Amino acid sequence: MVQALDAYIIMREILMKLDPVDKSREFLWVIGLSTDNRIRYIDTCAIGKLNALITGPSEIFAHAIRFGGIASIIIIHSHPSGNTVPSQQDKKFTNEIIEAGKILHIQVLDHIIITGRSYYSFLGENHEKRRNP
Repeated sequence: MVQALDAYIIMREILMKLDPVDKSREFLWVIGLSTDNRIRYIDTCAIGKLNALITGPSEIFAHAIRFGGIASIIIIHSHPSGNTVPSQQDKKFTNEIIEAGKILHIQVLDHIIITGRSYYSFLGENHEKRRNP
């Protein structure tokens, strides 16, 4: 099963390969997983500004619905500030996406905030902030 640390390692590589200008913007990616927890896709779902990202359930789940055979997703978004502490908006967003996933029968395994040095897992690994391995 893909864990928060696994997702962080994969997505940190993608984050670190971004152009420096792009690294100053928030990105939101969705990892779609099959019923046997294999990664089926990684979708760049939204690109925002320095400290803001506007997206919702329709964008988050669109690729999973079109792709088909997706049992669960992991949401990952970057914080260019380097601070992995979730905002109130991050918490509200996470809860909204979890509820939408229940309606669509697509489980949200986690929402992870990443930087180049650390990550925060909302749902996995006891909700603890983790440092770069």
